[in-house]
Amino acid sequence: MSNIFAQMAKSLIESANGMIRVYPNGYKFDDRGTTNAQGVYLKPTVSADGRMKSIAIGVRSAANCPKPPGDYPQSERGGAWVPMKVCRKCLHHLPRKRRHPYPCCAALREIRRKGPSPAEQFTTMLKTATDKAKEILG
Repeated sequence: MSNIFAQMAKSLIESANGMIRVYPNGYKFDDRGTTNAQGVYLKPTVSADGRMKSIAIGVRSAANCPKPPGDYPQSERGGAWVPMKVCRKCLHHLPRKRRHPYPCCAALREIRRKGPSPAEQFTTMLKTATDKAKEILG
């Protein structure tokens, strides 16, 4: 149980540091769809702005770019799907360092720092979870 809380705290700290969520595949505006290596057709889906998007297989992508440098599909969790090749050239991109073994975004860091701190978010989550547990258990 303590491992779950440790992972939650780590995730909140990484989010506050402006961690870029990197995925092995991304999305692009396309209404034709994609066929994967096994020959399975992956149909296009509707993006947040109403346009059709298809998965871009093998294009390593950042999923939470707050200021995309061009026209890229919006992510469901906020931000845009930007290829890492483009993300690394952005002036907001901060490469991996010793204290942060993951790439960060300066613009995303500023947005996150305006909100509550990770400790405040963590205590709020714990309080709501215990309140719901008390409500369920009676």
